[in-house]
Amino acid sequence: MIERLLINRAYARLWCGGQISQLGDFVFDTTVLLWIATVVAKGQSWAPVAGSGVLIAAVVPVLVVSPFAGVYVDRWNPKRTMLVSDALRGLLVGTLVVLALLPGGSVSMVGRLVWIYTVVFLCSVVSRFFQPARLSIVADLVPAEAQAKASSLSGVSSSIAGLIGPALAAPLLFTAGVQWAMALNAASFAGSFLFVALVPYRRAAKAGEETGTTPERPGMRSELAAGIRVVWRSQVLRVLVVCALIANLGGGLLATLNVFFVENNLHTDTKFYGLLATCTAVGDLIGALVSATVAARLGVNRAFTYTLAMCGALLLLYARQTEFAVAATLFILMALPISILNVAITPILVEATPRELLGRVAGVIQPLTQATDLIGMALAGYLASTVLRGFHHRVLGVWMGTYDLIFTGAGLLFILGGVVAWRGLRSPSVTPDADGPSPDPDRILLGVTEAASDVA
Repeated sequence: MIERLLINRAYARLWCGGQISQLGDFVFDTTVLLWIATVVAKGQSWAPVAGSGVLIAAVVPVLVVSPFAGVYVDRWNPKRTMLVSDALRGLLVGTLVVLALLPGGSVSMVGRLVWIYTVVFLCSVVSRFFQPARLSIVADLVPAEAQAKASSLSGVSSSIAGLIGPALAAPLLFTAGVQWAMALNAASFAGSFLFVALVPYRRAAKAGEETGTTPERPGMRSELAAGIRVVWRSQVLRVLVVCALIANLGGGLLATLNVFFVENNLHTDTKFYGLLATCTAVGDLIGALVSATVAARLGVNRAFTYTLAMCGALLLLYARQTEFAVAATLFILMALPISILNVAITPILVEATPRELLGRVAGVIQPLTQATDLIGMALAGYLASTVLRGFHHRVLGVWMGTYDLIFTGAGLLFILGGVVAWRGLRSPSVTPDADGPSPDPDRILLGVTEAASDVA
């Protein structure tokens, strides 16, 4: 029964390990942001900047490390890469347990921030190797006809973790203490390690290995260039990347300042901030269950376009809210179109990319899309702490404050992404790679239409 539900025994173990790890990650992410905003930098005028700093520390490695990590992941055994990654991240998060247990005053405020930022940064560096390795091992373990189902299951897994983790984080922080949230995440990496270790996996032989010969390996620059060419010559991937750049800029603004929006605009204690992330997970879970049907009925291009624009419209409504209950409902509704967007990405990536280039292509796309997250986070912290601090004026006849003005801009960015998708995905095609065979665009679109997936 479990094998039919989770495709096969190997993938079932991989999925269970991912579920445990993601639960710990959601607790960790929410706790760290709350820890900085309400404890470490409490009452400081630069608290928004400190909050954006931890998010920036997580994103910078995506820009700097991902391209090189993708090259090495294509060379290494993906299972071994995942095991080493889990072990390293568990040890790194364990040091934050030590920090939380140190007596007050033994480490300065700046020292605590540097310690937290360093751990978040290094964990993100290690994750740049873990994620493409997981994508590679899924591509090897799951038959082509079940790739869409695997992506859908990943989305459900992430939604379940997002539903439980943030709601658990705030009570752990404000009652038991931050050390328990950190310990839970460290333990989650141990659980993931055990399940990955149990996955029966043997790497597919590469060219020349069957005969005992090893072909000359091109240099790092050549391998990176090969990944860039695959993305550049696929119109479908190009348009998706451009839309993601626009939407992620808006997402970075929202992610950085939402904890302050809850306190200042929704007039709600920050201990309830985690409930909004839980609402997002509820919407994600519903979206993961219905997205394949929606995409099949609308067509993947229209679904992608409409949901981008819909998310922008909902974010414009969210920016005007003053009641927590209404804002929470809108968060659920915003998560639905985002989930439908996500279901398309992994099957497109797997279908459009030669297996031996999968890590490199992922390593090219991740920095491009996350770069705007970094810009959005930095811009949000700067605007809220300096230029727009204390802002309260009429804008086009509507009274706006610091956070609702910034969120209005984020909503307009999502709508702009929908316009770009409408113009660019009306006649999708894939340009053949001059250096080798390219995927059939009709096959790509069919796979996406029937798919439900999650972006790692």
